[in-house]
Amino acid sequence: MYTLLILLAFFPLIHSQCNYTSDWFNENHPWEPNSNGNDIERFSLIRARYPWIFELTPWTGLFEIRRASHQQMTNGTISIANYTSIRDGFICHAVDGQQCVDYEIRFCLQYNEYSISTYPPVENQTAGGSEVHPHALPWHVSIQYDERHMCGGTLIDNQHILTTASCFQQLLVHLPYSVVLGVHRLSNVTQRVPIDRFIFHSDYNSVTSQNDIGVIRLRQRIDSFSDRIRPAWLARSSRPIVKAKPLIVAGWRTVGNNTWSVTETDELRQTVLNIKDECSTVYPTYSTSKQLCVGTEHSRRDLCQGDIGSGLFDKQKYDVDRWILVGIVSYGCEFAHEGYPGAYVRISAYYDWIRKTVEKMNTEK
Repeated sequence: MYTLLILLAFFPLIHSQCNYTSDWFNENHPWEPNSNGNDIERFSLIRARYPWIFELTPWTGLFEIRRASHQQMTNGTISIANYTSIRDGFICHAVDGQQCVDYEIRFCLQYNEYSISTYPPVENQTAGGSEVHPHALPWHVSIQYDERHMCGGTLIDNQHILTTASCFQQLLVHLPYSVVLGVHRLSNVTQRVPIDRFIFHSDYNSVTSQNDIGVIRLRQRIDSFSDRIRPAWLARSSRPIVKAKPLIVAGWRTVGNNTWSVTETDELRQTVLNIKDECSTVYPTYSTSKQLCVGTEHSRRDLCQGDIGSGLFDKQKYDVDRWILVGIVSYGCEFAHEGYPGAYVRISAYYDWIRKTVEKMNTEK
């Protein structure tokens, strides 16, 4: 129970009404020199300071307050009777030199399970890659032709998969295609959904691999998400990714230590990659605005761990840690033996195209 000496009419929120909250915020303190004994905490000010926290989890309009654990006084008397509720928080006015009590606030948020992993993936870079913790990447799917694994893909909502155009190539007959979700071992498939439709970018060039992106619509929606099946959030920002930051890609494939032969595996495997600079010098058609250049400091074979169409993920801090889809495997494995990095589709460059394509698919049923 909160230590809250304020009329309930001012703060009518009951704790049980708030199912998902932000952390507690205490941005202003009545003892600070410029506060003059006043205290204020409000959503508009906190959101301006920490915009990423609320980007994926919108505020519901409700909030909770409590007395801060640390109280510092500039005089011997504290006033607590002058708090007033405002639209997005509260304000306390000091009276006759009496300092307000310091309170903190947290906000009720709309829960968004996108890009949250219940079983966090390994972030340490290991030569040769490693097996994924089962269901650590619940958005990763297997795209199959005649029930045989062909490409990777990423679930982006309850009916759509993001992958590459090159995954389908000339095989545009949808009937034999299906998507397997929530699977770690390909020998243990529990949920298979037929593909209803596939749209690839109208400017896709199969020779240069430019605009190598496509969206799949499943024949039926996923009724509910779980720890094993959950969509990923798409990167919108085009800001550069820190080079040293670990990025994860996965696939049902591996490369032997003494050979460049790529073989399919039963278990889902991952590797950790980093942003590189060399692509524009080794690939004539590479576009820095539409593609990401990734590689590894360890085994060059690691670049071949990800399936064509598999997602590249960056852990970013929002309300919690979320694995954001920043890229898609396009090409590079075939040149890895020469020490070249890989070229991935840059998701932020195609964010608007992806959303419009999904809307088109939903409209043209």
